[in-house]
Amino acid sequence: MATLDIVNAYLLSVLPWGWLAAVAYLLSLGGGWVIAGAGVYYMRRLIDQRRDFLRWTDVFVGCTERAIATTLVILAPPLLPGFIGGWVALKFAANWQRKVGDDVGPPSLIALVGSAISFAAAIAAGLLSPCSQRLGSDTTRGLVSP
Repeated sequence: MATLDIVNAYLLSVLPWGWLAAVAYLLSLGGGWVIAGAGVYYMRRLIDQRRDFLRWTDVFVGCTERAIATTLVILAPPLLPGFIGGWVALKFAANWQRKVGDDVGPPSLIALVGSAISFAAAIAAGLLSPCSQRLGSDTTRGLVSP
C-alpha cells in the first residue's frame, strides 16, 4: 500500500468529508492565489510592466476559475479540459484590443502563463483531496494511485 493511500485512508476515517473538501478548496483558492499572483507579479517586473500586486478583479477571476476547476477535478474530471479552454478564450476575448502598440504581446503571454499556474494549483488541490478518490471517478483513480 502506497504512503498516499495510507494517509488518505486515515484522513477519510478520522475527518468528516466536508472538512476534507474545505481543505482542498482552501489550498486551491488561497494557495493558488499566492503562487500564481507572485509568479505573474515577478514576471511582469522582469519585463518592466509593473502594476499593483493586489487587484481585486484578478483575485475574483482567479478564485472563480480555481473553484470551478477544483470542483470539476473532484466531481467531473472529463469536463475539465473543455472548461479550461473556454475560460482562457473568454479571458482573452474580454481583454481583446484594450491596448494597442508593440508592447501588448508580452503582458498577454504572462497572463496566459498565470492562468496555467492557477489551473495547475486547482488541479493539484483537487487531485490531492481524498474526496476525489472516494467519489469513485475513473479519471482521478487513473491519475492518483488506487
